Amino acid sequence: MNILIIGNGFDLAHKLPTKYTDFLDFLENVRILKEEMPQNLEQLSDKIDENLRQYLFNSNSSRLDINSKHQNYITEMYELSKDNLWITWFNQERKLNKTLGKYWIDFEAEISKVIQKIESTLLELSPIEECIDNYNELRFELNKYPIFNLFINKIYDIDKSDEINMERITEKLHNDLNKLIRCFEIYLEDFVKNIDISQLSLDIYNLNVDKILTFNYTNTYQKLYYTDVDCDHIHGKADINNNIESDNMVLGIDDYLNEDEKFTNTNFIEFKKYYQRLIKGTNCDYKKWIDEINQTKSFTKHNVYIFGHSLASTDRDVLLDFIENEKTIITIYYNNSNQYSDQICNLVHLIGPDKLNEWVHQAKPKIKFVKQQPMI
Repeated sequence: MNILIIGNGFDLAHKLPTKYTDFLDFLENVRILKEEMPQNLEQLSDKIDENLRQYLFNSNSSRLDINSKHQNYITEMYELSKDNLWITWFNQERKLNKTLGKYWIDFEAEISKVIQKIESTLLELSPIEECIDNYNELRFELNKYPIFNLFINKIYDIDKSDEINMERITEKLHNDLNKLIRCFEIYLEDFVKNIDISQLSLDIYNLNVDKILTFNYTNTYQKLYYTDVDCDHIHGKADINNNIESDNMVLGIDDYLNEDEKFTNTNFIEFKKYYQRLIKGTNCDYKKWIDEINQTKSFTKHNVYIFGHSLASTDRDVLLDFIENEKTIITIYYNNSNQYSDQICNLVHLIGPDKLNEWVHQAKPKIKFVKQQPMI
């Protein structure tokens, strides 16, 4: 069996604007378009290109009139992103020149950092909350904690309530994350999906693939290479006909709790990837493939190719099913020396340095690194 595992780097290799920074730039242009009604392109951000211009505006108009074909989705994205805590946070951090990275792993890492900080701060505040009745005094205490300057103060500005509890804060943060996910779904389906792709990967083209495991929400492989292949969208698939309630896209964080806390602490469980996979019912067809591999004869080896995935620990549970299986040969494609270095570091976190050295340097390597061929 030949299995191809792909991450967001696969879409990026095909020049699709699927970095989270591309998405935030897009939403900023939507905001400017809806709130400031620009009369010329110079009033928009410098991130606008021909694809985005054609999406946002009617091509047969001398003015920057909103594209009537996409107007409803543009409006939906604007309403969902307006006053969204997560979008506000990321834009604020970028304006402060904070080094956030530009990939979704960086986005998820930042969400995890914020969640952990809010949780620890709330625990610190619990004794203070019990001693204060006055709302203004409580706000004064809150302002001593930097994380509250945006997230918590913003929540309490909405309804002027002075009640502080984990449940209410979690609900607001989770609702805004779901709104962000829906915005991204529209972005992928109504904008990115319609961009003409002019490049192919020879590495992918020459593979004889039986199964695809994708961490992406797009169908780029089926669109460009081969439609009739089993594909498991482990993190869900973008569908323009969805809404916030029916959306099945998983965008979350790794479980940061220690072993004991995992059994007792469910305060921010809605943000954990394993929880979202269960709630949203994403496919786990790859488990059947693992069973098939395990049932083959002991000397049979199965090829697993990994393209465009960072091998980050947020997907640890899925990746280890393949990497640690004694019947698999792993081929990892890398684009440049920086990605190669990052993948090695992440593999160390997944399997440890001893296994990595053994599996890469043995006579018949279990893990092989291959530099990607130039796109054609």
